[in-house]
Amino acid sequence: MEKFMTKSGSLAQDAFRKAATSFADASEQVAKILDDVDWQDVQARVEGAASSVQESVEGAYHHTAKIMDDVDWEDVRVRVEEAASSVQESVEDAYHRTGEAIKENPKFFYAAAGVTAGAAVAPLVMPVVLGAAGFSSIGPVAGSVAAGLQSAGWAGGAGTVFSTVQSAAMGGYGVSAVTSAFMGAGAVVGGAVGAGADCTAGACKEKSKDERV
Repeated sequence: MEKFMTKSGSLAQDAFRKAATSFADASEQVAKILDDVDWQDVQARVEGAASSVQESVEGAYHHTAKIMDDVDWEDVRVRVEEAASSVQESVEDAYHRTGEAIKENPKFFYAAAGVTAGAAVAPLVMPVVLGAAGFSSIGPVAGSVAAGLQSAGWAGGAGTVFSTVQSAAMGGYGVSAVTSAFMGAGAVVGGAVGAGADCTAGACKEKSKDERV
């Protein structure tokens, strides 16, 4: 055991000496490399690169300044004003054309507006209508129209009208179909109401004048 310990200590000392020698050699090599560096040349290269960058920046600045000086700003202002005036004229022309078209075809535009409004409002009204009919999120409400239809055998299986409507009330697969149906109905009702509103302010005035005559 004592021989083993002695041998182990000797090996450790040899390894330490070799590591120290290697480190000393590496340090000498690094020192030699640093001594061989021409630091004045390094400094000159760095200063040259910095000067080149500075010249490039200054050149770009002067070039940009020259371009800006060459711009005819008065011409730019005139062109911008002309473009703005052209846009304004186009908007005003479109406004007047739309007004004339509405005056000439009031039923068409009222019907179109009614269709759009009806289709937009219908999905908002759908939950109220379903709730009033007794279709709730937990099933048909006792004593309601929905409960009566269910008792009468309208429930059927999945895919029937009753099941689809009840599914929509519960947020299931029927939401898309019932929403589309309500939007369609809303569009039809809105279009009919809009088509009936055929008396614009101008038309009413003309009609009143004719009646007085």
